[in-house]
Amino acid sequence: MTANQGTRGRRAFAAGASVTAAAVTAGAILGGSALSHSHGQSAVPDPVGSALVVRADLVNTVTVNGALSYALNYSIVNQASGTAYTWLPAAGTVIKRGHTLYEVDGTTVNLFYGARPQWRAMYQGMTEGPDVAQLDRNLIALGYGARLTVSDQYTWATADAVARWQQAAGLPT
Repeated sequence: MTANQGTRGRRAFAAGASVTAAAVTAGAILGGSALSHSHGQSAVPDPVGSALVVRADLVNTVTVNGALSYALNYSIVNQASGTAYTWLPAAGTVIKRGHTLYEVDGTTVNLFYGARPQWRAMYQGMTEGPDVAQLDRNLIALGYGARLTVSDQYTWATADAVARWQQAAGLPT
């Protein structure tokens, strides 16, 4: 026998011993103690239970106390000319894009989202600017931008979208 054959023989013996040990362990777990059957007890294995296997999603629910709110609050600066606020929302009211924010001298001021205030009158043919693109984005978000593309130009499509939004909001056109 060569040294290489001796090493293979030891490996085969070790593998066989491992399989035997695993079989004895499995027998002890599944069928009761392997030794108890050799001491005069019946050779009939203990009954094994069964269960239906079902595929399902795992779900874990944790209930916690807390409050949900927006991460940021925004300050509003009135730029409408007038002498008095004639309507203000109740404290804690959530105002969404396109809805009335407040009134000045009976004229509504509606909320549009964006970083730029509406600082100038808007009309077809006016000078281009990012404030027009901001208006376009708001009109599209409100559902009035079917023919509208966001751009710095106040186009016929912008004018049409503004008129349709004003009519739906009950504002003068």
